[in-house]
Amino acid sequence: VLMRLVARYAHRWNCPMPAATRLEEHLISLSRHCEKIGRDPGEVTVSEQIAVVVGQDDADLAKQVEIAQQRIGGFVDLETMSICGTPDAVVDRLSAKIRNGVNDFAVLFGDLGTPRSLQLFADRVAPYLTAR
Repeated sequence: VLMRLVARYAHRWNCPMPAATRLEEHLISLSRHCEKIGRDPGEVTVSEQIAVVVGQDDADLAKQVEIAQQRIGGFVDLETMSICGTPDAVVDRLSAKIRNGVNDFAVLFGDLGTPRSLQLFADRVAPYLTAR
């Protein structure tokens, strides 16, 4: 029902973190509902709420995952609701989501957005998302 309403009335739909495992299913449903009413599904901006844990290398990533588990692990399942990796891995996974129809991300950083993670993301992830 929700995706039928999104297809008919919305200009934007945000996939909340708990529904991320079903994102592909939601996008297929949105596309089908848009097709039924003659709307281009590309008219609906799709965003995804996602947690990102990024480390400079594997050792740093292990530390960042531990911090994320302490800070957001009580309400974010790091296995299903997040992308954890080095900058290249994060770029690859976010780029795959973009190719599959996600236009925007609402990011929660695993360390709650310390200057370190924000700078690493800004320098080594964000610039490569628009280029792919």
